Parts: sequence; structure tokens; C-alpha cells
Amino acid sequence: MCTSNFVLRPLSQGCGWDWFADILAQYDLAIWCVAESSPIASYVILFTTVEIGCGLFDFAISATSVYPEQHDEGRSLFYIVERWLTPGGSYTQLGTLCWLANTLYPISVVLDWNLYIVYAFACLAYLYAWHEVCQFVFIVVSWTETTAAFGAGIQFTRVCTDSERETLSKTFETCQSILNIKDSTKVGDEREIHWTNLYSEGQYHPDRDRIPTFSKLEKFVHGIIAENYEANDPRHIISYGFIIGPRNSTVSQGWHHDYAAGVSNIMIPMTRDTTNNATQFIRLPHGAAKTFQDDENSEYKIDHNQSYPPPHQLLEREGTTHMEVTQVISEPFSILKLMPNVIHRGIANKEDYDRVLFFLSTSKASRVPIIGESIYSKVSETQGFKVLDS
Repeated sequence: MCTSNFVLRPLSQGCGWDWFADILAQYDLAIWCVAESSPIASYVILFTTVEIGCGLFDFAISATSVYPEQHDEGRSLFYIVERWLTPGGSYTQLGTLCWLANTLYPISVVLDWNLYIVYAFACLAYLYAWHEVCQFVFIVVSWTETTAAFGAGIQFTRVCTDSERETLSKTFETCQSILNIKDSTKVGDEREIHWTNLYSEGQYHPDRDRIPTFSKLEKFVHGIIAENYEANDPRHIISYGFIIGPRNSTVSQGWHHDYAAGVSNIMIPMTRDTTNNATQFIRLPHGAAKTFQDDENSEYKIDHNQSYPPPHQLLEREGTTHMEVTQVISEPFSILKLMPNVIHRGIANKEDYDRVLFFLSTSKASRVPIIGESIYSKVSETQGFKVLDS
């Protein structure tokens, strides 16, 4: 009766056939429980209804046919089961065990198995039911955030608290005065995006002791990492600091990805991001670029000229008919997460104010790139990077 569930899932984990197999098994179980007047017949029928609801959104709407993935780690404790069972959209061992128990629980009740076995299956099955309800609530309320059509890009997570805003603002003000961070009113003809690293590859800026808020900033950095990345995806801090996009500038970055596979950034614009200055990024229908430039045998030493052609040329190179070139515009102090392997670029700031942004760049702890940046770095007039003397 339930063999369809066990046969089809290994063949197509996380796809439409997988969902069909689950529904078929649940339908069989519901009919059986009703026919046997089982006390959990209502539960099985209700669970099947929820799973059908998930499927209608997840697989009927989604072009990629995979489980919806929640990236907003600021959600309530109601969603904590997602971290236990399906962090990042993939089943853990506990998640797989709960899925199996969900099928075995009704069977154990109808066949009147040992009470301890029934209770054990029940605990795991109800945990799985909790997971399905979370999925249902998430995709009904926020279904545009699921994996529909395009892969990840830049995602809004939350707004900084008042104390976090104060820490970032005071740190930047201090840096402007003592670290010679460039301002568009002082740099003459300089109109390129430039940045200052307060921390880079294990080294702090030598003047960090002159920044009274540095300890608060460092605590904020570690907190924001814990908030935005799963425990099973430990992150290595590459660098953090401030980026300035000078007002009325004319030079944009070339299209690129940051450093190496798995690198992800947290970006906090301290001024308003608009269509005239916000980071542009590309969403491809198949996720990460097929031509992703990342040499597995390079000992993770980074070539800073890793770049991509303009989007209209990238269409042919990627072998796709379409892609999305987009931005996230936001109010000041919005916390934005640049997902790994996303092609993006900083654009020339056409607003009449400097675009100031705090950045935090991280890599997978198991794959740390060697960047070789000094304290002061800037984007060159070409598509690559140029390191300035500190």
C-alpha cells in the first residue's frame, strides 16, 4: 500500500514525483484509517490536507520543483523546527527519521503495535506535522520568497535596532576623522566606489584602539553572523568595514562574484538605497552560474579579476533564454544578505549624497579564500580590484 512512498522518494528527492508519492501514501493511509475506524483518522486526513496545500504552492507555482527554503532567520520560535528538520531546505537525519515515522505512526496504531513503539512514532510524526504546518504557513503568507523561478540574490532580513544604528554611525564617524576614509567632498576627481577594511584576513586595522565603539561593533558582527547563518554552516570572517559610493559618480563595478564559492556578505546601507545607487545582482533560472569561476585546485588563492560579461552576453554564455537583473532598494540600516555565488556589481551613485554601507564578508569555515587585501582597497576602473598601500 505505502510502497510508492518508499520507492519514489529516493528516485526524486524534493521534486514533483516525490510530492506525488507522499500524497498517494497519505491518501492510502487516510482511507485505511477511516475504514478501520482508527482514533487518528481525523489527524491523518488533516495532515494530508496540509500537505496537499503545501504541494499546490510549492510544486504548482515553483518552476524549480524543490522544497521552499526560509532564509529569514529572524522568524519566531514557531519556525525553529525548520532548523531541526530541514535547515537550508535539505533534510537532516532527524528530518528523515520524522518523515519515516509519519508513515509508520498510523500503521502502528491500526495494527495495534506495542504502546511504547506507537508513542515513539507519535512523537516523531507530530514533529514532522509541525514542520509541514510551518511550511504551509510560510508559503501561504510569503510564497513569493519560495524557490519560484529564480535562485537567491540579495535578501532583506530585518532593520537594525536603535543601539545597532548608533554603533555603526559612531564607528563610521570616528573612522572618517582618524582613518582618512575618503569622502566625495574631499577627493577631487575621485568618483569610484572605495572601501576601508577594519578587519581583513585575521588582521585588525592598527588604529582600532582609537575607535571607542569597536568592541560593540565586533560583538554586533558575531551576532549578525549567528543570526543569519545556520549552526551547521559555520562561517569564517574574511573582512568587514565600510564602503563609500561617492555622490554623482560615473564609474560602476564590473559584474563579478566575491572571491570563491560559498562566500556570502551581509550589507547594511547607512543611507537610503535607491534605483540610482543600490547594488545590482543577477538571478539565473538555474541558480548559480554554470560558468562560475572557481578553481577547486587553486588552494583558494583568489584572482581579483574574476568577472563576468554584461548580462546580454551572459545569456549566451550561460545557455539560457532569460535572467533577472535587479536591485533591493531599502531604507537606511536595513540588513541585507547577499547569498553565496551571486553575480553582482556596485553601480555609479547618481544620487546627490554619498552611499555609505557597512559590509561583512564571510566564507565557509571549511573553504577559506586567500584574498591578499591590505587595510585600504578600492575598485579599479576596470572590472577587477586594485589594492592601495595602507
